[in-house]
Amino acid sequence: MSTLKGRMGKVMDTLTAQERAALFARRFKEGLKSDLEERAPMSPSEEQTLARLVKMITSANSNVALMLQTLEEQVNSVGYLVLALLPMEAMRKALLACSEVFVSGTEELLTETEYAERKKKAKRRRVKPEWARAIRIVSDAEYEAVEVSRTARDYARAYLETMSRHLGGLEDAHHAGGMREVFEQQLTSAMCSAWMDMRTIEVGLQDLQSELGGEDPLAEKHREVLTGCRTRLEGLHEIAEELLVTIELPQPQPAGRKLIWDLLKLG
Repeated sequence: MSTLKGRMGKVMDTLTAQERAALFARRFKEGLKSDLEERAPMSPSEEQTLARLVKMITSANSNVALMLQTLEEQVNSVGYLVLALLPMEAMRKALLACSEVFVSGTEELLTETEYAERKKKAKRRRVKPEWARAIRIVSDAEYEAVEVSRTARDYARAYLETMSRHLGGLEDAHHAGGMREVFEQQLTSAMCSAWMDMRTIEVGLQDLQSELGGEDPLAEKHREVLTGCRTRLEGLHEIAEELLVTIELPQPQPAGRKLIWDLLKLG
């Protein structure tokens, strides 16, 4: 045993502070006791570097792990907003279909006088029906029947278009004040916030991982949470695009990277 320790001591003599910290991270993630107390002596500067990295590894699996719990809640909120938009989009498409069916299956009634006036305005162009498949000309004596038909068509058109705009719009998919617009704004804000927080955590951990020579400082259970959040957000972003919601995902800012780095230093 003493011979083995002697050999290990010689090996440890050749390891830098970063390499020893990487070994510490590996043992920490495996739930093994640290062997730093058995290491060979180092220079004061190397001792400081090792102590700093060990503190950051510990922080990554405590402070950052708590941040991941909050991130999971953020991703859940994004999911709820996407779910709220799904029936709105389904209703919008249904209203569009109803509108198309209504138009294709109806005729616009015009009296002879009304048709003559419209033909005069159209000049040499073909007289086209308004929100109907075709025009049916009736005598002026049937004016009351034409008015009844026109009122019914106008009511149906107004209802379909108003409801459609409220849910996303047949022609204006982002009608100001519409219920869909409110949800889209909330979804955009929530997704950008969650994505920014996730990327800030990722970048901070990548910086630490680089210092550890590529060794992941995060325990597997925490890494799975972070990876799961990314996978879910990417999936929700794709669904949002299918729902005609365009969201430009932000990238971490220097201030955010400094914040996560400072958090890691707290230990």
